[in-house]
Amino acid sequence: MLSAVLWDMGGPIDGEIEYERLIDEDMRRALRAAGVECSDVDFLEAERWAVASFAPNAYRAMVWKLSSFRAEVAEQVYEEVAAGSDRRHVARGGMELREGIGDLLRAVHGHGVPQGLVTNNEPSWVMADLARHGLDHCFVFPPPQDPPVRKPNPAVFLNAAAALEIGPERCLVVGDRIDTDIAPAKQLGMTAVLFRTGRHAGQQPRIWEEVPDHEVRDVSGLADLLMSLGLVGEDGAGSQRRG
Repeated sequence: MLSAVLWDMGGPIDGEIEYERLIDEDMRRALRAAGVECSDVDFLEAERWAVASFAPNAYRAMVWKLSSFRAEVAEQVYEEVAAGSDRRHVARGGMELREGIGDLLRAVHGHGVPQGLVTNNEPSWVMADLARHGLDHCFVFPPPQDPPVRKPNPAVFLNAAAALEIGPERCLVVGDRIDTDIAPAKQLGMTAVLFRTGRHAGQQPRIWEEVPDHEVRDVSGLADLLMSLGLVGEDGAGSQRRG
């Protein structure tokens, strides 16, 4: 029986629309500065290639392809893009809370279901963003790891479950990527929900073991799923349909 929810931050909770626009803008600017001109078609093709190839970091892969696989150019461009991380986070105003997800998180919490996070985002940003939206009380945060572990390392999921004192087989994971969310969750015997959204919305499983247990495309569908699994009450799911 499922009794806890582990959330990926970027995608299901943080819609990241402005974040993706800003990083695309910075990639194009850095490429131009390095003498690389790319059309909208080139950029879209690079994005599709990065997602289809299951690149751990889609932005690095896009830069690699757009620079015609020239290591010295790609490294220079990506270093410049990566250096703008703090600036982009401030420019977009922090987390872009997906419409309706805050109410759903509160409803799950109010139903007595513990919630954790499985994210590679900067922990201080995550906690500050959740607090700003009045959602930090909905989550149990695992203790910091030194050195940090990152998805798709299954240890990220095990640490989150351990912080809730709940076994992996009783955890539902909600994420937006097959490779970093669904695959490691299923490897541990967790139930996995793929929230199809954003840059990786079209990503497909490489093998049958990576097929998600459930798929949703919006908060309303996710709310209905959580209700059917007993992880939120009728009121929680109903508020999403009305919203």
